[in-house]
Amino acid sequence: MGLYDPPSGSSNAESDNAESFAISNALMKFPLDVEFVAVGEGEGFAWECGKAVGKVKGSEIEYEDVKSVGKYSKFKTMIEVENAGVLRELYQALDEVEGLKFKY
Repeated sequence: MGLYDPPSGSSNAESDNAESFAISNALMKFPLDVEFVAVGEGEGFAWECGKAVGKVKGSEIEYEDVKSVGKYSKFKTMIEVENAGVLRELYQALDEVEGLKFKY
């Protein structure tokens, strides 16, 4: 096995096993500031995103609620991420927000 291969027994680097983040941990130097952006629709969409991300981080977070023309709004925040596992948890939390259209 190579230095950055996922541990043996894991199906791929995207599994829920915390040890499977070897590649992400090797490519990124943690802690790392990451900008999270999510676009969606619905009343309070950005607030729900902020609540979901804050729950993972264990505290309230600061974020921008950018209203656009029409029914969509954009959630935007910068978060310090401690490791690849937390990064994955943050994106999973955004996936669960009702009205989400896409995130990056």
